[in-house]
Amino acid sequence: DLVIVGGGDPLISGRFRGSVAEVLALWADSLMSLSIKEIKGDMIVDNSFFSGPEFGPGWSWDDMTYWYACPISALSFNDNCVDLKFLPGEKVGDPAIIQIDPVTDYIRITNSAVTLPADSDFTLDYYRIPYTNDVTFFGGISISDSTGEIDYVSVHRPEIYTARILSDILDKKRIKFDGHVLSLDDMEKEQKNNHTEESLKPLFQWESDSLGVVISVINKNSQNFFAEQTLKTMGRELGGEGSFKKGIDVAEAFFDSIGISMKDIQMYDGSGLSYINLVKPMAIVKLLKAMSNSPDFETYYESLAVPGQDRSVRKRLEGVADRERVRCKTGHIANTSTFSGYIDGPHSGHLIAFSLMVNNYSCDTDYVISWHDSVVSCLLSEF
Repeated sequence: DLVIVGGGDPLISGRFRGSVAEVLALWADSLMSLSIKEIKGDMIVDNSFFSGPEFGPGWSWDDMTYWYACPISALSFNDNCVDLKFLPGEKVGDPAIIQIDPVTDYIRITNSAVTLPADSDFTLDYYRIPYTNDVTFFGGISISDSTGEIDYVSVHRPEIYTARILSDILDKKRIKFDGHVLSLDDMEKEQKNNHTEESLKPLFQWESDSLGVVISVINKNSQNFFAEQTLKTMGRELGGEGSFKKGIDVAEAFFDSIGISMKDIQMYDGSGLSYINLVKPMAIVKLLKAMSNSPDFETYYESLAVPGQDRSVRKRLEGVADRERVRCKTGHIANTSTFSGYIDGPHSGHLIAFSLMVNNYSCDTDYVISWHDSVVSCLLSEF
């Protein structure tokens, strides 16, 4: 048997490396370098590095179809998503074209989406039935949309997804594998005992990129998946258990050490997807101040997004002079919008920390964002 032991690395992802399957191709190459040409047995996934639920407390069930609320898993691949590209058919009324990457039968597609007239809005959407990989597409795409639209659908049981894609790559590399993809979680106790760490022979080890690279993806791209993987890894490495609770215990111990009261923060996950998370703006400012005195501050500062340059804030502070002096992080959930970070002041080493939060608003989100931008614009003009 070939046993794959997950270690929490969030960067087993083509989206940040190039080809979607690039990392798993490297795994296959590692087997080839050992002159392994056939796997006689099954491919078994050990996902025990993390424990507890794969979704954070308070996550909305209707978010879980989408990339920003994908399941958390010790063994993960491609942000635990299948990449989607939508294109129109040849004529109005034809089924919309849905392309997936990687090409896999791990998801089962029902396509009810259609090609719409040239003046139509893009309405194509999709829904994955919870705890399955059955995805239904509906709505439509304009026939004039020749470049298409990009999106990502999350998968159920990402650890099995990872191994299934690896098995496809082994086939392309002509490494024979006729067995099954199994998980230790599904095995009886006696079967699990046959695959303990002591009984395994290590073949190769994959190491993630540095924490600085991971943090940069979290902050510049607002990548919830990376944040949650990091939280559970903190729990495992520093608290002895790869769970949401232990990760939060580690985070709260740090907050306490820098003077943030637990009366000012209520934390249930690592990304802010939980509606029951609460935090005061002053707690964020205290965090920013403490990090400015950290020996790791340069890495932290460079991980924050630059308006006009990075994806999450590409359209922020448009037309505002000196907006490149801002390093920031946004936060959005239904009827809540936040904007926090630093402004590089007029003197060397002079940073102004800010945190703006608007809750329970009933106006258009664009109005709230423009208000955030106007406040930061005023600060830039003052300093």
